[in-house]
Amino acid sequence: EAEKTFELFLEMFPPSVSAYTTMVAIYSDAGKIDEALQCVEDMQKVANLSPNIWTYTAITKGLVNAGRLDEAFDLVSSLEKSDIIKLDQVIFAPLIQGCLEKDQVPRAWETFDYMRRYHAEPDEVTFSLMMKACAMREEAEKAQNLFHEMIQSRLIPTEVTYLSLIACCAKRDDYFSETFAYFEMMKSEGFVPDRKVYNTLLEACAVKGDIPKANEVIAEMKQKKLGVDLVTYNIYLKAIAKAQKIPNTNKKNNITFAFKIFDELLTKNFQPTIITLNTLLNVCVFSEVEMKKCLELFQEHNIPKDRVTYLIVIRKFLKSKNIDLACKFITQMKKENMTLDGKLAVEFAHACHAKPEYFSLVDTIMKENGIDLLSFMGSSEEAFGLGPIREQKARERNRVFKGFDQLSPEAERLWENHLVNCQGCLLTYASDPLIKKIKFAIKHSLP
Repeated sequence: EAEKTFELFLEMFPPSVSAYTTMVAIYSDAGKIDEALQCVEDMQKVANLSPNIWTYTAITKGLVNAGRLDEAFDLVSSLEKSDIIKLDQVIFAPLIQGCLEKDQVPRAWETFDYMRRYHAEPDEVTFSLMMKACAMREEAEKAQNLFHEMIQSRLIPTEVTYLSLIACCAKRDDYFSETFAYFEMMKSEGFVPDRKVYNTLLEACAVKGDIPKANEVIAEMKQKKLGVDLVTYNIYLKAIAKAQKIPNTNKKNNITFAFKIFDELLTKNFQPTIITLNTLLNVCVFSEVEMKKCLELFQEHNIPKDRVTYLIVIRKFLKSKNIDLACKFITQMKKENMTLDGKLAVEFAHACHAKPEYFSLVDTIMKENGIDLLSFMGSSEEAFGLGPIREQKARERNRVFKGFDQLSPEAERLWENHLVNCQGCLLTYASDPLIKKIKFAIKHSLP
């Protein structure tokens, strides 16, 4: 419809920069960047018009939205070199936004600083964008400095400014009070907070583990008839999970409260997600009975366990020294082609000290994380409980292969694979058939 209207406009009126710029913006917003670029070309060659800052800003936004960030930077760089137009905050804002969308925070700061140094002082939009950058790196101090600088520059904070600032402070438990202070300031400026703002406040409660404050936020949301969504419930559960880690908290009551919230979201016809169940599981890890009840919910709601689910459960069993159950879930996890992270793999190795029957599984897990178990054991071999395996391996190898200078790769593989038996215990003596098999492989240089 926009294309038809544009064609009709060109038939009825002389072509104008504003008409072409509007069409370029429409194409860019629709993700049709090639059409937008063609429109700019027609504007210059057919209509003999010169694009203005708004035209190039629309193109820059289109390139950013299309994921072509480097091309957007190249465009602005070419405009700067040609000195066709004066660059200002309007055209730098989409560049900064594009950097943040690609998680290129340092590049966003470089662009912001370059704009300030050579072209223009920041406006409300660019200040707010950099506060968003601060939130992505949990740099509340920087965000506050930007806010104060913005006020000193006689710029009026927008709703986005406050949301960015609140979101940044909400990620830090040491900025918990500031989060709510900026929220009150936002309301005093006449802005009406929506559900997104309240969910951000709830996120602050989750970081702090403050259930009473979370209850107040939920109550205010219901009072203002904003309605709670699944995201709200997930963050609410997250606050309880964090509270479980606070000393002297009533863990049993928190678990009961978490299940009450879960039942409430079901009555409102929300379908729980893997995030919902994993967060509930995090609440329940302090009770194996309740944890089992929570794990049954995965099957009840047809939600397959993911890697996070397994890591939560395995970490719980390792902490409670229930190595058998930890191994059971690790085995299940491996069947689903999931692996432990390096940190938990090391925890698992330490938890298996003095348990040589788990050596084989530990060795496999460590190798998946690029860690050589024998190197890892190093000076802590005795603590691991398997004894000085390296020396024992060397003695056994020398006894069996006396007179052989070097083993072929196949012989080395046979030796390593048969050194540990099915229980994970080190074989004291290699069997005669194995010795003959390896010596045969050496003699005939088998591949």
